Amino acid sequence: MKIFKYELPVEDYFELELPAGAKILTVQTQFELNLHPPERPKIWVLVDPSAEKEKRKFRIIGTGKNFNENGMVYLGTFQQFGGALIWHLFELKK
Repeated sequence: MKIFKYELPVEDYFELELPAGAKILTVQTQFELNLHPPERPKIWVLVDPSAEKEKRKFRIIGTGKNFNENGMVYLGTFQQFGGALIWHLFELKK
């Protein structure tokens, strides 16, 4: 097993290709010099690198937005622009 890092797009809905059985450990931002915004959202994931890949679906929701949580699992919250933007990451379950 290894821990890998994946960058997240700040989009309402997106997919990531991860090794089957991957376990998401945390979502946070990581500062990257000379990029805008410099706080890039990432997930750190426990993976078996030899496992077959599978597409997994995610949703990012801003604080104060209406949504239906049915079929979603909360994974974590991250901030950008020094806390001016607060985002909440969910995985869409099959």
